[in-house]
Amino acid sequence: MAVEDPSQPCGVRLVIKDYPYAADGLLVWSTIEDWVTVYVSRFYPTQTQWRQTPNSIHGGMHAAINFGQYPFGGYMPNRPTLMKKLIPKEDDNDYEAFMMNP
Repeated sequence: MAVEDPSQPCGVRLVIKDYPYAADGLLVWSTIEDWVTVYVSRFYPTQTQWRQTPNSIHGGMHAAINFGQYPFGGYMPNRPTLMKKLIPKEDDNDYEAFMMNP
């Protein structure tokens, strides 16, 4: 599909010339890469800051402690265990049958 070519703007040359998705994809990829590089270099000017960050403040434990799942799954009205269908509207014909067998 593509081969490395430092002379090209995105760093690769497409093997298939007439493939618009690949050409557009390379432009999108290049734009996102440029934006992320500028953004990260603004907030993390040195590599040592970047290496220390994931080990100090990020991770699954941080998310589990600070953002619990109780509001979603622990409070029964938010996620009833027996509800396996979409709730029909009250004026729908299926509403009475649904109320008998949710």
